[in-house]
Amino acid sequence: MGGTSLLEDIPYFNGNLFADGDVIELTSDELKLVRDAGWYDWRSVEPAIFGTLFERPLDPSKRAQIGAYYTHPDDIRAGVEPVLLEPLRREWRRSVRRSLTLVSGRPPLGAALTGGLNNRCIPRCWTT
Repeated sequence: MGGTSLLEDIPYFNGNLFADGDVIELTSDELKLVRDAGWYDWRSVEPAIFGTLFERPLDPSKRAQIGAYYTHPDDIRAGVEPVLLEPLRREWRRSVRRSLTLVSGRPPLGAALTGGLNNRCIPRCWTT
């Protein structure tokens, strides 16, 4: 069971979470409620609430089989930070130093300069 994304084959995709194919029939009023909910600003809602809403209706004995667990953002960050974000930050710092060298014809004066530039140029979510 797989799929295709950006013309690449994906050998395994979707741990059968949606395998039963059951569809909830919604009335036009219910569809309007779903549409209207899309206009709300949900950023202030704690993500754990959505995780709970996702997990609770599932049969607890089936959760492990289909891999349906909510993962807290702190746990995700603990894995993503050293593997993905820190290498990106290192590459960014190297790129900034190379760019400054190309523009000025000489290496930057020190880490303070590239560090300050780094903090202003990398999106906030990458620096927290």
